[in-house]
Amino acid sequence: PPYPSPKSHNLTFSTTCSASKWADRLIADFQFLADSSDNSSSSSITTATLIPPQLAPPDRHVSIPIDFYRVLGAELHFLGDGIRRAYEARVSKPPQYGFSDDALISRRQILQAACETLTNPSSRRDYNHGISEDQLGTVLTQVPWDK
Repeated sequence: PPYPSPKSHNLTFSTTCSASKWADRLIADFQFLADSSDNSSSSSITTATLIPPQLAPPDRHVSIPIDFYRVLGAELHFLGDGIRRAYEARVSKPPQYGFSDDALISRRQILQAACETLTNPSSRRDYNHGISEDQLGTVLTQVPWDK
């Protein structure tokens, strides 16, 4: 017996819709441009209907868990001055090669956040409690996908 046409139509439509959304995202990511050298009116109409309007690429981030003690090279038993010394040691020796200015700035911001969190007794207590409760979900940082 043949299947009812509405179900098969809906399935095809959702697949097409999903594929279309994926294609639109790819086109937006690669920023394909229309060919302006062809002045034929029928070609330009066809081109205009095939290429979606330029949209700003979405802000994409990856969440990464951060262990502030490891970031600083510090131990759990370090006091505030030990945390500061670990911070100063890391900040004074940035990587020399292979990192963009944005990456180096982000590195410094993460080091600073780690130092500020671990030198403040109440935030350190909260941080340590969070680590003991949920080791992977305590501190997540949003890293830009395209940098």
